[in-house]
Amino acid sequence: MLKDLERKLKIEKFNRFSQINMPIDYRFDIEDDEYPQVIFYFVKSKEDILELMNYSFDLPEDNRVIVIFEKGKKLRDELQPLRHNGFKMKAPMLCSIDERLSGFCLMKVRG
Repeated sequence: MLKDLERKLKIEKFNRFSQINMPIDYRFDIEDDEYPQVIFYFVKSKEDILELMNYSFDLPEDNRVIVIFEKGKKLRDELQPLRHNGFKMKAPMLCSIDERLSGFCLMKVRG
């Protein structure tokens, strides 16, 4: 699944990953790296999104933060403020991960 996930999210060039706030049932079969280039961050509520905005990331300049959420949750509009709080949208922006999950692709901007 990881190769398919990398292709869908356009993150094939990265090789260090970490999962934050991911429920055990949704965790990907990847090893968490101490110095990730890509972070998968699970949100289930507006409060989780606020926590994400205030989370202290130690990421390289070229990075991705993939916000993961359950399909059917009305969180897409709640994610829009991230664009104005230190994040930049990256292709494919909104993506179906599998039958249960969707992802929103961002890059954490330094500065």
